[in-house]
Amino acid sequence: MQQTTLPGMSISELERTHAWWRYLWPFRSRRTQLQTLALLAAEVCIMLAAVYALNPSPSLAPVLLAAPLILLSGAQFLLPARLVMATQDDACHAVTDLQARLLKLGYVRSEQPMPQGSFRYRHKYPRWLQWGEQDVELLVHGHELVLDGPMAVLYGLRAEMLLPDERNRKA
Repeated sequence: MQQTTLPGMSISELERTHAWWRYLWPFRSRRTQLQTLALLAAEVCIMLAAVYALNPSPSLAPVLLAAPLILLSGAQFLLPARLVMATQDDACHAVTDLQARLLKLGYVRSEQPMPQGSFRYRHKYPRWLQWGEQDVELLVHGHELVLDGPMAVLYGLRAEMLLPDERNRKA
């Protein structure tokens, strides 16, 4: 596994933690599937209205084929992934910095009880827009921080970690 080394920390590349067939069917819960189908219905209606406005006698086939493909391509970014960060010091010291960076991405610590050394972070969306697949789980183990969550979120977090710290930037 490739990794990037920063002063005091090395950050791995994202590791996909899902089966190959998830590319074809990325939904991991009934709730996610139902919300996606509702979005698909709205997307088809909007696309049909736009196509009909441009051409009063459109063919429905391109719209009915394009809408699911567009939605499924976006759902690929919600597939699970893993990010491992190794620190030179005890990993507990890096948790507060990581929490601040997750907060910048819109995540807050969940009040749900977790085992010792584990944390769960939920997005700040309203409850009706949340599902468990959006959660990020953090496991602190010795000198390692292991994060499991959606690929897009962990990719953003990794990019955020690789940015130079504002305190070290020259004005």
